[in-house]
Parts: sequence; structure tokens; C-alpha cells
Amino acid sequence: AWDALKGLWGKGKALVNEGSIEGVGQTLQAGTYDLFGYIAAGGETVGNVLADTPLNRAIREKQGDAVADATSPAKWFANFSARRALGWKQLANYTAPKTDNPELQGAYSGVRSLPASAGALLGGAYFKSAKVGAVLMGGMVGSGSYSEGRRQGLDYGDASLYGVTDGTIEAVAEFLPTQRLLGHVGSGSGLGKRLVSMLAADIPGEQLATVGQDFNRWAMIEANQGKPFSAYLEERPDAAYQTLIASVVGSSVITAGTSSIEFAANKMGRAIPRLLPAEENAH
Repeated sequence: AWDALKGLWGKGKALVNEGSIEGVGQTLQAGTYDLFGYIAAGGETVGNVLADTPLNRAIREKQGDAVADATSPAKWFANFSARRALGWKQLANYTAPKTDNPELQGAYSGVRSLPASAGALLGGAYFKSAKVGAVLMGGMVGSGSYSEGRRQGLDYGDASLYGVTDGTIEAVAEFLPTQRLLGHVGSGSGLGKRLVSMLAADIPGEQLATVGQDFNRWAMIEANQGKPFSAYLEERPDAAYQTLIASVVGSSVITAGTSSIEFAANKMGRAIPRLLPAEENAH
């Protein structure tokens, strides 16, 4: 185990040397744009749900989509939100640093996920519930997938199925890491114990999420675009490796961050109480 940790540390130093502070900053900026895109995609989802009223359906059947959409404020809001979601996604992808190194790309992926993860964790911390944090993360990912599905030509039903599937996978994968992270707050446990606990929960969950969400994308979108299942299978080793690096980087940064905040609060005499009951964090 120690040799494995030393190996990861060596790879980490190599990635730091190849990457840059500017690259990390750009990645965090891209992740913030991703978060805004998730919020906009959520608005698109809610708008489309609210627009599907009996009156709107009747107008759509008798006078067509153009009239139905023009007379529905909810549909206007959904279309407005969809444009914003696309704009944020494009800005995020433009801002994110580019690299041909798969390990550095995996590290950047872990950093890029931090703003959205932090947002979900704040919600979980406020309500003192790992379930809330996991559902928030699943909701963001699911809304983003719904919006992406619509842009890829899926109808409302298929896009909803695509988004719900991705969101459910994400929520299930994030529940245990969220429970571990929030459960350690106020427990007095050291950074090493917290990090090992987080990695043990996050790595398997993220691997399963990558397999499931990539398959969902292939089945709902890419298969219709002519991508064979064999290509999906060929991508598994590289996808698993990049996901591993992203998990290690993301878990390490967010665990160190929460531990630092708690340490600073203790030094100022403002100890943070437990967020979750001790029995929810027995591991």
C-alpha cells in the first residue's frame, strides 16, 4: 500500500511539473461555468415541465408548435435557459486547458468537477444530509444530460430518460462519498483517515458511474450516430484510468479543503459541530 501511495505521489509531482497554476485556474474557471450551465439546464428542464399543460397541448394540436411555444411563458423560459446552458457549456469547453497527456487530462477533470461538487456539498451541509448533497449533484448532472440530449436531437421523452438515468447514476455514486465527507466534519479525525475513507468510497463509485453514464450516452445518442458497441468497449481502459486520476485529485483537494476550513475554525475558537450523527459515519 505504501509503495502504491509513493507511486501516486510521484505521478502527482510529474503532473504538477507538466501542468501549471494557470492551467489549474483555467480548469476551476471552466468548472464554475459548468456549474452555471447545470443551473441553466435545470431551468430548461423545469420550464419544459411547466409548459406541458392541457391548454398548451391543445394549442399545439390545433395550431402547431410555433403558436403553442409563442403563447407559453414557461416555454419561453425553457428556450431561454437552453440557450444559456449551451452558452455556458461552450464557454467552459473553450476555457478548459487542452492537453494530450491522458493523466493530466484526468487531473484537470478532477479539478473541473470541484465547483459543482462544492455546491452540492454546501447544500448537504446546510441540511445536514448526505442524501440532499447526492440528490443535488444528481439533479445537476441529470439536467445537464437532458439539455445535451435535446441538443443532440432527442425528443422530450428520450431526453428525459437520458437525463434521469444519468442523474440517478450520479446520485447513487455520490451518496457514500458525500456521507463520508460530511460525516468526518466535527469528528476530530485526521486528514489521513479522512482521505483514505474518501478514496475508498469515491473511486469505486466513480468507476461505476463512468461505465454506466458512458453506456447511457452510447445507447441513447452515439449508437444512433453510427458508433458501434465495440468502440464503447475499446474506450473502457482509458476512461477507467482517467476516472481514477480524477477521483484521486478531486477527493484529495476537497478533503484537504474541508479539513483546512475545520482546522482554521478550531484555531479561531469556533469549532464546527458534527454535521451527521456518529452512527451515519461508522466506517
